[in-house]
Amino acid sequence: MTEFNFVDDNEVPEVRRGYSELYSNFAKALRRNSGRWAVWPRELKNSTTATSVAGNIKRGQLVSFPKGEFEARSRGSSVYVRHVGGVA
Repeated sequence: MTEFNFVDDNEVPEVRRGYSELYSNFAKALRRNSGRWAVWPRELKNSTTATSVAGNIKRGQLVSFPKGEFEARSRGSSVYVRHVGGVA
């Protein structure tokens, strides 16, 4: 039989809400400036991470960036994003 490891509330890490608020505000700013490119608001470690972030935006896998509403491109460790349609 499989045993599970249970922990107390104080052992569970807090949810990191700072990034979701940052990305939500970034998406809102892009909508207000539809069609204009902007640099991703957070420094990324390397080109692999940048490619992954751009791909997640293109596929709509980030809550603040619905599929088809944003375009993203990576170059080196930078990501460039713009609003291309949908809610303005």
